[in-house]
Amino acid sequence: MDNKTLSERDICTKFITPAIQQAGWQQSEFREVVRLTDVGIMVRGKLVAPIRDIDAKGSPKRADYVLYARPNMPIEVIEAKQARFSIGHGMQQALVYAEMLNAPFALSCNGGGFPLHDRIGFSRPIERELKLDQFPQLAALWRLYQEWRGFAGPCLRSLPITACRTPKTSRYWNSRPSTSSTVRHKSRVASSATLNNTPRLYTSSNKYCTTSKSTKKPEQPFGPEDK
Repeated sequence: MDNKTLSERDICTKFITPAIQQAGWQQSEFREVVRLTDVGIMVRGKLVAPIRDIDAKGSPKRADYVLYARPNMPIEVIEAKQARFSIGHGMQQALVYAEMLNAPFALSCNGGGFPLHDRIGFSRPIERELKLDQFPQLAALWRLYQEWRGFAGPCLRSLPITACRTPKTSRYWNSRPSTSSTVRHKSRVASSATLNNTPRLYTSSNKYCTTSKSTKKPEQPFGPEDK
């Protein structure tokens, strides 16, 4: 089978989801096609129509994958692209969505691997390419996340976490989105902010696009180096 003939959804089904599950992530810890903003509308004279083209200005924003470390706590965003595009083609988009969700890690995938960018700069190198069987485990990302936030396990358990949990929905997200994208976005940020003040990220150039960088000293890397 020629991978370049596969659709973006095929890339998700055949490559990304299996890689996530092989790394030990549970179904309750990740979502696909996550709506970040509401559908925009286009007005021309007396005609009003929804904007459905994701590349058009004012179009709705949707992340292909969002992975969660704890309730209402996105830790990773993945943007899928067809194999005819370069492996890092979706990185800029993934970084935009990661910033919207305050998620520290962003990945792109075209079925051939995962370029991973550490927005908090707690691993070295900040950006690397992982093979499909090297998808980062939650424990590795969570360790870096806790260090970035400045808390450990016992401290975390004592902090208030606003979880959108109901008997019929997963404990990791609210399955009934708000009618307002602004409210939805602010609620995510507020939930994350209850943990502690978010360290500010600094921008600089990197291999794929313009994004963040930290002045933190090099830490123990994760990914291929851990193999």
